[in-house]
Amino acid sequence: MTCDIVKITAALNAYPWTRGAYSMRQGDNAVYCAVGLLLRFAGVPQADIACAGHSGGIWARYHEILESEYGITEPAMIHSIIQANDSATSHDEAIEQVQFVVDGGDLVELLRARQAAAEELAAAARERLGDDGGACGAVV
Repeated sequence: MTCDIVKITAALNAYPWTRGAYSMRQGDNAVYCAVGLLLRFAGVPQADIACAGHSGGIWARYHEILESEYGITEPAMIHSIIQANDSATSHDEAIEQVQFVVDGGDLVELLRARQAAAEELAAAARERLGDDGGACGAVV
C-alpha cells in the first residue's frame, strides 16, 4: 500500500501548524504538527492528540487510523514525518518536507542541499558587494 499523498496534503492544510508538539492550545485555537494534523483530520480529538506522548506511542495507539486513512504502514514513517515537520521554519515548508519524505525522499540530503545553496547565495552576494566578510564597514 502506498501513502495517499493527496489526503496527507489535505490534512496538512486543514488546521493551524506548529512544530515541537503534536498539538497545543494558543489562546482559543489549537495548533498541530504534521502528525497532529493527520490525526485531527482523521477525527481524533485535539485533547487526545495533545496527550499522545512519543512517536512510538502514537504508532501503538493510532496505527490503524494512519494506515486506513493515509496508507502509512510503518512506524519509521511517523518518525520521518516528525523530523520533516520539526526541521521546517514555516507551515508551507513543513508541508513540502513531509510530502518529500512520504514520497521516499531523504530529508538529510534535502536539508544539506538547501544549506549548500544558501551558502552559495551568501558567497555570491558578498562577492558582488566586494565584501570579504572580515571588515566592519567603517565610513572614511
